[in-house]
Amino acid sequence: MSYRIEDVLEAVQHGAPAPRTSTDDIIAGAHRIRRRRRTAAVAGAGGAAAVVVALVTGLTGTLRSAPPAPPVPAASPSPVVARPVFTQPDGFASTLASFRAGKYRVGPVNQVTSGYQVLPVYRDGYVIGVDDKEYPLADATITVYRPGVFDPATFGAKGEFNTAYGPAAKVDVGGTTALVRELTYLLPEQQAMKKWLSTRKDGDTSSARDLPQVKYTRTAVAWEYADDAWATFLPGQGRDPFTRKDTLAIVAGVRPAAERPLRMPYTFGWLPGGWQAVSVTQNAEDMSDVVSEVVLHDGPPSRAEQAGPVDDGVLSGGVVRVWTGTPKDGYKAGKGRRVVCDEPIRNCVLVLDAGHFAEFQSSGKGLTVADITKILMSLRPATMRDQESWPPAE
Repeated sequence: MSYRIEDVLEAVQHGAPAPRTSTDDIIAGAHRIRRRRRTAAVAGAGGAAAVVVALVTGLTGTLRSAPPAPPVPAASPSPVVARPVFTQPDGFASTLASFRAGKYRVGPVNQVTSGYQVLPVYRDGYVIGVDDKEYPLADATITVYRPGVFDPATFGAKGEFNTAYGPAAKVDVGGTTALVRELTYLLPEQQAMKKWLSTRKDGDTSSARDLPQVKYTRTAVAWEYADDAWATFLPGQGRDPFTRKDTLAIVAGVRPAAERPLRMPYTFGWLPGGWQAVSVTQNAEDMSDVVSEVVLHDGPPSRAEQAGPVDDGVLSGGVVRVWTGTPKDGYKAGKGRRVVCDEPIRNCVLVLDAGHFAEFQSSGKGLTVADITKILMSLRPATMRDQESWPPAE
């Protein structure tokens, strides 16, 4: 039996897209990944693909439980949202601490863009299976914006097709006034979902939106941590409770830390004139099958683009991902360095070593296949499994 990606994603949102990524973005990305799986230039099952694989396999999106994660440093007993303390790095570096708040593990920062830093919030026991391995699955996201980037008027101004924000209320969080809005969303009733998926046949054009829906509510928060500098807490769309009390405790625990550079597992030998990195993501190998993601853009992004997501396909340019494992669909590296491309979608793969490969996914019309091939062939890889030896991102 086969399922339309749209219906699966509409029906099961557990471990859903990062909160700042719309369902439509994930659907589009999933279609691109599915197309690439038919070619020799495809890689792995992470990101949107991991969500699709987990949802189709599990039908209801229920996640397997796992032992609690090792403890990380506890949050300060006195909430710290002290406005004078927080600073933003000059480049791709983290200045936010990891901490624990009850059953939630926050951090480390795994993405820095020209406009913000991202702290993922992991719930103990939430994992996602990818190629017989399990990785922690974020249940919320904290985004700390550079001064002047985030407009609080946009907070909760627009929901996705199945979401709605309630009116804003002001609360005190660690000495700082925060805006709180209840996020309400609809998910199909689970038993109806199971039955629908188990009886659905190829060619069926019905949609999960026609199933009985259940309403869920979580809390979103925005707060001003310095003059004209804002941070947000956005929950994912899950079925398990995420209380306002837990949410505010996590927000109150956000605090600064010594600057730590994010690193890339290579250096670029060539980029087209004016092109530059505008987002860098780094994950430990036990946290994700995508250990590195670098978004490239022709020149610096605008102020509006800095405030928005810099994820797959949002900015015109391209994304270089480094995956663990080997490319699928029978791809063989052959002798020497060789780039293999799916030319119609300008997606190319280069094996870096026995356990890692780079994939370039193009978006927009700025780069040709020849450009992408030249970028990948010019990469100077570091020692993949020794992330401390990776050069700081620039």
